[in-house]
Amino acid sequence: MASVTLESKAAFLERCRRIEMTDATIEGLRAAGFDTFGSLGFAVCANPQALEEGQVIKFIGDTFPAGLTLKQSACIRKLLFESQALSLQDLKARVEPPPVDAPPRKMPVAERLAREKAQREKLNGLIWGPEMQPGQGVVDACMDMLEQNVLVYMPPHKFVSRSQEISCVKRDKSVLVDTDGGLKVTAKNQDMSCDASTEYALRQ
Repeated sequence: MASVTLESKAAFLERCRRIEMTDATIEGLRAAGFDTFGSLGFAVCANPQALEEGQVIKFIGDTFPAGLTLKQSACIRKLLFESQALSLQDLKARVEPPPVDAPPRKMPVAERLAREKAQREKLNGLIWGPEMQPGQGVVDACMDMLEQNVLVYMPPHKFVSRSQEISCVKRDKSVLVDTDGGLKVTAKNQDMSCDASTEYALRQ
């Protein structure tokens, strides 16, 4: 789910903090309009393979006129590289469609938590819990439809709750053949379902 990661402000912020970027540096990027991987990916150079050190130094100087420490400059370089890598990964995913039996790409944890928090604040009065939350696989499948711009029918018994999903978690692996003929070990796509014979059963 590269495009979701590219446009996720929550995932970008979480990554900035994980690489020990200071709040001042993060705020400097935000002030310049860079708050996602997608916005930063091509901020310095249109061709990642042609990126030169002089361009990076100029970008840092223009974005942070007061200057940065060596540590924070290294964080900017790392973030630039990762942003470009994610942009290229997203482009490759759009050009080369995944195998038919490949599971949907997972939403970043930070983005998932941010959306869950926003939903809790919007839908006041509901009692939130694992039984009320849709399974992560359900959310990923719906987001995959949105990214692919293809509507796929999902029967009611496929809308499992997070509680049911946790109780059915398995760690089976499957081997797939990629477009280059190589073998790739991935998590096996689990076929989860719930009882949808009655409205009450579906509610549970």
